[in-house]
Amino acid sequence: DLPPEQDEELLEVTLYDLISAFKGILRYFTDDILHTIEGEGASVDEKVDYIESRLAREGSVSWSDLFKECRSRVELVCCFLAILELCRMGRLRAHQHRAFEEIRLFPAEPRAVAEEAPA
Repeated sequence: DLPPEQDEELLEVTLYDLISAFKGILRYFTDDILHTIEGEGASVDEKVDYIESRLAREGSVSWSDLFKECRSRVELVCCFLAILELCRMGRLRAHQHRAFEEIRLFPAEPRAVAEEAPA
């Protein structure tokens, strides 16, 4: 999947869209029938750091590529919560070209220096 063309219009993805897309990921993810007890391999904070480093390196990340790397349901949930947390903090944008197409994650645009400077 190549990044979208810069001149194409992107649709902002809503929380409902993200939840629906996550349900689709969970539907196709299968755990082994036998469960083993082991230490958690992921945390939300680790996933926040990982997503931000991928965005800094690549500029954008596709939704499906990010979740393909998850090896357990716990890791899927941590990744999803990290995406929601980054959106809440204003550090991530989620867009797609048309309804039901691939969601891409982008770093949020930095605020203008004038907005951040005290008056």
